[in-house]
Amino acid sequence: MENQNVIKSPLSNKIIVLFFLAILITFAEVSSVQAYEIHHRLFIELIPENQKLKAVDHIRIVKEKSDDLRFRLSERAVINRVLLEGKKIPFQFIRGILQVPVKKSNTGPMDLLIDYEVVFDDPVPELPANTDNPGFGVTGTISEKGTFLLNGSGWRPVMPNHDSSCSLTVKAPKGVIAVTAGQRLGETTEGDHTISRWEIEQPVRGLSLSAGNYQVFEKQADKVAIYAFLFPESAYLAKDYMDATAKYIRMYESMFGMYPFPKFAVVENFFPTGYGFASYTLLGSQVLRLPFIIDTSLGHEIAHSWWGNGVYPDYSQGNWSEGLTTYVADYLFKERQSEKEGRSYRLQMLRNYATLVKPLNDFPLSDFTGRTDPVTKVIGYDKGAMFFHMLRKKVGEANFWTSLRQIYSRQLFQNTSWDDFREIFEEISGKPLTLFFEQWIKRPGSPQLILEDVGFTQFANGGRITGKLVQSPPFYDLRVPMKLETDREIIAKTISLYGEKTSFEFAIQGTPKILTADPDIDIFRKMYLSEIPPTINSLKVSDSMLVVLADSLNIEVDGIAKLLMEGLGIKNYQIVDEKTLQRPKMTHHDILWIGVPSKHEIFRSLPETVFFEQDGFLLNNVGYFEQEDVFFAVFSNPEATDHVVGLFLPLSDRKLQAVARKIPHYGKYSYLAFRGGQNVDKGDWPVDQSPLIVHFVD
Repeated sequence: MENQNVIKSPLSNKIIVLFFLAILITFAEVSSVQAYEIHHRLFIELIPENQKLKAVDHIRIVKEKSDDLRFRLSERAVINRVLLEGKKIPFQFIRGILQVPVKKSNTGPMDLLIDYEVVFDDPVPELPANTDNPGFGVTGTISEKGTFLLNGSGWRPVMPNHDSSCSLTVKAPKGVIAVTAGQRLGETTEGDHTISRWEIEQPVRGLSLSAGNYQVFEKQADKVAIYAFLFPESAYLAKDYMDATAKYIRMYESMFGMYPFPKFAVVENFFPTGYGFASYTLLGSQVLRLPFIIDTSLGHEIAHSWWGNGVYPDYSQGNWSEGLTTYVADYLFKERQSEKEGRSYRLQMLRNYATLVKPLNDFPLSDFTGRTDPVTKVIGYDKGAMFFHMLRKKVGEANFWTSLRQIYSRQLFQNTSWDDFREIFEEISGKPLTLFFEQWIKRPGSPQLILEDVGFTQFANGGRITGKLVQSPPFYDLRVPMKLETDREIIAKTISLYGEKTSFEFAIQGTPKILTADPDIDIFRKMYLSEIPPTINSLKVSDSMLVVLADSLNIEVDGIAKLLMEGLGIKNYQIVDEKTLQRPKMTHHDILWIGVPSKHEIFRSLPETVFFEQDGFLLNNVGYFEQEDVFFAVFSNPEATDHVVGLFLPLSDRKLQAVARKIPHYGKYSYLAFRGGQNVDKGDWPVDQSPLIVHFVD
């Protein structure tokens, strides 16, 4: 989601979350704050029928040294007048920069008035096929359906690199309530208009504004006001969302410290978004009604109140907040379910990286600022989360959580860099961490490990396992857990690996069974193809896709094929009929079959759990032969090991467009089954080989 500080969430990997939820682009100012004290008294009128905002901003400025004042404002703004101490003064407004001259001799407080109006009419997506860029290009829109104004839209004057407080009054048509950061002072009705008032005292980095025909629900949780601003048809969700919000706030207060804002609000948006702002989250109607959002993404957005909206990332060194929030929310929720769920989440993050990130598009965490596509998401969220997991392992449980509490206590509402994290973690743990941070934060890539020359020597009173742990360059300084299982015991040890390789030895009693390096997936590393099942993500990174329409098809699917390519983010593709398909092409492209091919050679090595034919399919011992059933799967290509082949098998055109829109959002899965437009089965093909696992034969 997006924080304003806009922090975009990773959200859940489940179903259409990625379809609707945007996970965060930051529009916050990132430079150090100068010696200004600024307070805005901002009066806004929303005129939805004209998509217009009219505003008068009274700005009180106290500064040490007077010079020309500069404000950012939408390039489309019309400046009606600028007053200094009540007198009209000249100004310049060029390409979104408003420059106001001030006499050098004026070093005291100044009262400035800016009177302006702007039309905001960005087209909003109704059913976007691709959500890899979660902002959809929308920064500002005012309509009779609702108002959506990101900080980046320039809806209010902002002095670059300066914090400010704000008293905000919003006049809108009767029944339209405005929501922003800060404390709610209430709404009143005056004739045909509703007036909303807000007080923003904290130095919020980036202020956004939403408005709609909301019903307002409120509860108090200790000293925090909890709200739900929902459209009437969603009002039934208010209690569950507010109760869950109170639970998450209590949980994170116990972990990190007191909640830093006067309120938290769940706000419904009129088009598909998922944003996390300071003290509220803005969720599209479809997102809000997904049954699992309360248990997953809501907690992520509330965690951003501490990390991202509370402690600010110093973007000059990279945005750490997405990785940390993913770790203390999405990942931690799984870990608390069970060790197995936590390991599975870590495994998926490594598979995401190996599938989607290539040397040409890789970059270090220090260059990550926000998510714009699958690659930036994997690096910023997944690699970032794994960094904090490795840091936790390195410094120990107590030191890890104590360090986070210290960072929050010292850095609240301050720009905070990766170096700040390192210094505090070193102080609390007593361990030098410069090399650790350097190799994981400032370098792109990851280590790739393999076990070599593993052997077993039998003695009269036991035996010995020897071998080498090897990494490919560039080399990392690693501590690699190892586990050896015998018929009598399980032996665990940690191997230090500095350069290309290191030798290891296990003295054992009994007969060895399995040796595993990094058995619990505790190291961020590049996985081998043998460790990764083909998935829908494998299609997303295709450089060249051949979409083949099977001769057996009796429905029109050209439009569906194009919709699916758009959703997968594939730009270089060709749609051909099976009868015109040239066999050599099948070895030079990734292939997506739509319908059952007349010859099944390309699908000759199917997993035992799946069988298909023209009028239906079997999956995991369940038969699918209804007209609204759909099968989608990705397999290795037996004729080209560096390519994959997909099968899209609709049994009719019913619900087909809805299914095609959903498929791209199940990227981590190998296969999907839909019935009546709803997903009813999903999973991965089994993987049982790894260069980090050695099976000993009796």
